[in-house]
Amino acid sequence: MAPEKPLPFSDEFSSVDDYVAELLDFVGSEQVFQILCGGVHILDFFTIESGLFHVALPQEWHAFLLSCPTPRFLDILVRDDLSSLVYDDGDVPPPESLLNYIRTVRRLSLSRRFDGPPGGKKLPKLPRTVSVGMRPKKIHEVTNFAEFVDRLAREVDARNADRGAGTDDRSDGKITHLVDFGSGQNYLGRALASEPYNRHVVAVEGREHNVSAAKSFDVSSGLAVADTVRRNKKLWNKVREVAGREGLKDPEIRARAIKEIVGEDPAAREAIDFRPKDQLSTTYEAEEGKGYVDYISGRLESGDLSAVISSVDRAHHNLSDAETRGRKLRLMAVSIHSCGNLSHYAIRSLLLNDDMRAVAIVGCCYNLLTERLGPPTYKHPYLRPTLQAINGKPTPEADRRDPQGFPMSERFATHNGGDGIRLNITARMMACQALQNWSGQESESFFTRHFFRAVAQKMFLDRGVVTKVRHRQPRPGEDDGPETPFDVSTNPVIIGSLPNSCYDSLKTYVRGAVAKITGNTEFADYADLMRERMGSITDQEIEEYEALYNPRRKELSVVWSLMAFSAIVVESLIVTDRWTFLTEQDVVERAWVEPVFDFKQSPRNLVVVVTRVSFDCGNCNPINLLPYPRRPPDSTQLDSPTAPIRSTRSTEQDRALKMNGEDRLWKFSRPEWLNSAWARNAGVYGAGALFSIAFYVMLDSAVWSRSARNGSDVHVKFVDWLPLIFSSLGMLIINSVEKQRLSTDSWSYSGSGVAWKARVVLFLGFAMLAGGMAGGVTVFVLKFVATNVSMPALGMGIENVVSNGLVGMRQVLPLPRLLLTVVLWISQNMEDEYSYNLSL
Repeated sequence: MAPEKPLPFSDEFSSVDDYVAELLDFVGSEQVFQILCGGVHILDFFTIESGLFHVALPQEWHAFLLSCPTPRFLDILVRDDLSSLVYDDGDVPPPESLLNYIRTVRRLSLSRRFDGPPGGKKLPKLPRTVSVGMRPKKIHEVTNFAEFVDRLAREVDARNADRGAGTDDRSDGKITHLVDFGSGQNYLGRALASEPYNRHVVAVEGREHNVSAAKSFDVSSGLAVADTVRRNKKLWNKVREVAGREGLKDPEIRARAIKEIVGEDPAAREAIDFRPKDQLSTTYEAEEGKGYVDYISGRLESGDLSAVISSVDRAHHNLSDAETRGRKLRLMAVSIHSCGNLSHYAIRSLLLNDDMRAVAIVGCCYNLLTERLGPPTYKHPYLRPTLQAINGKPTPEADRRDPQGFPMSERFATHNGGDGIRLNITARMMACQALQNWSGQESESFFTRHFFRAVAQKMFLDRGVVTKVRHRQPRPGEDDGPETPFDVSTNPVIIGSLPNSCYDSLKTYVRGAVAKITGNTEFADYADLMRERMGSITDQEIEEYEALYNPRRKELSVVWSLMAFSAIVVESLIVTDRWTFLTEQDVVERAWVEPVFDFKQSPRNLVVVVTRVSFDCGNCNPINLLPYPRRPPDSTQLDSPTAPIRSTRSTEQDRALKMNGEDRLWKFSRPEWLNSAWARNAGVYGAGALFSIAFYVMLDSAVWSRSARNGSDVHVKFVDWLPLIFSSLGMLIINSVEKQRLSTDSWSYSGSGVAWKARVVLFLGFAMLAGGMAGGVTVFVLKFVATNVSMPALGMGIENVVSNGLVGMRQVLPLPRLLLTVVLWISQNMEDEYSYNLSL
């Protein structure tokens, strides 16, 4: 599975060592690269009198860069063949030194070409229930990476089997769990736990709202079952009135409201479930041969997974099967776009955990990486230190030497005479760009935004809102010396996002930025200063700034484009450092990097893969591979040296056992096949067939009405088609609503009432569906029955009713609980005493 080359470097290099050596030499010695990747910042573009364009770039480049149209320049940077450039008469040709710089950056950039799975294999399409909530980009990522992870796990399994792994614990040595670092809403884990992969996924996520969202999607996909809540609607409405909509989210306010309405009677409080929706549990009923998900909530601060492993182990060690109980944990770490240091934690997990067998990590958000080597020294004359924003919270990242940060490898950390390779936050942030994907409209849009921000910073400096800052203090025995463009900058000011209307002109941008900063009560002192210095600025003064600096806007566009282009090497540097770190470790058997996504859809497409060299199972933890439901303690609080991590399975399994036991209403449980994939697929295909039959029946009626066989004066007209049109529109509306939005919690859409909106739209859909069916009956009665139309003409009216009825039945079939679901849905909206939490 591993590619021929461990890094996707250019064929111009004879070996990986040659590539790494030249990469380090270029980064450590090329002045233009050092200036563009960490030496300049857009905020100080106009705060230097001569401008950064003139001091940052070689003089011989200026004429060409200022004369070349921006779209053409972007093509030269990343698309055109530099050996066959064509120029129009009168064009200024690019200097050879610029072309050589472009060639070098291209040559040192790792290839992003993605050829798809081996042999052109067609990947399994994600079921709609699994792809719920995903955009096309995420579907592309999950589809390709799930197949890649499964293929890698199978290869690791095969190699383990060849070595006899698992013989000591009566297992086959296969990977038992996939640990997803920073699982988010668990799109990847859900796909891996579903058909056709059926993997056991341990989703580690630090944000509770993401875990809550993931469980909601698990219910939609069939991996989990949501609690059905029986609630006294009248009492609940009273509690909601007392607590208020926002108060329901506060446990103390909600408890006081319940006490006021229900009183202290324990029996009454126990009989009525007042849990809010975000506290309703989801039950994961594992089956042999099927995939499932464990959620571990907590924030990781290193690659030490002892707390996670302990949680997984405790969740499985109570099985009665002695053979299963003796099996070992064999883990593989995976992640799509793990941010910042989380990628480093995943890579280090192979070294810090004996149970980890392989790692496959796609990193992103390089700006969130910390710095291992601390602030730049005098050996890095162009590297700007990370400055503290005057209206931001203190960030010690610039001054701390984080052993978890960049660079990971000793080779990178000791390069350049022991001073190491350093990247400031500007360089790392630029590495997140995707210059190859820029369109003309997009590039012009953010060029405009950067221009406004740079001019605003100049205004702030002129009016005393910010001051100049010297980067480095002189060494002992040295004078301060004159200011230089690479030793002086201005205080950063955080503005953040603004409404799109603020980017209509420089005036609207300045007004919007000042209003946002002065409205920030968290930094009241700086807000007062901004109000005092910038509150009196007039439109005429802003227009004068725009007239002064607008002719130099092209300079900013050129420098920003060159920064983004040069930062392609920065990403290659970060990825190569991770690979180099792995090659320095004794436990690593193989390590490589390869693209796993189409760059146009997902620019951060390089996966770092590593497998372990040995499989000593002497100290492995016992593990059960058959995930039958168990009852661990109600609350599992894990000891972690960094942060609390806890498993969320225990209380859910308790409730599952309760629901499947004494609290069941009917003697006979619902057949399991109703929840199977076969039943869902049969319902979908059956629904499509019913709609086709409905359309055919109506079309048959219309054709027959105009044929010679119709001897009556009754014909199918537009009024006959109207019921079917309304029924079909209702069907489309109903099926366009994401059903889980009906019970969406506050995490979704920032609490904007999406559940209420979904219910309104769904009501309109059902109303149109019912109206169509009622309309078909009405047309039949008024047009055919009341006028005593006889057969065979009466058949046209019957076919109208049948076609609308089939559309209605078509809407019923795809629903998970068939007709019963509709009945329950109606009862939820019409019954006074009880409401049910449904998954339509």
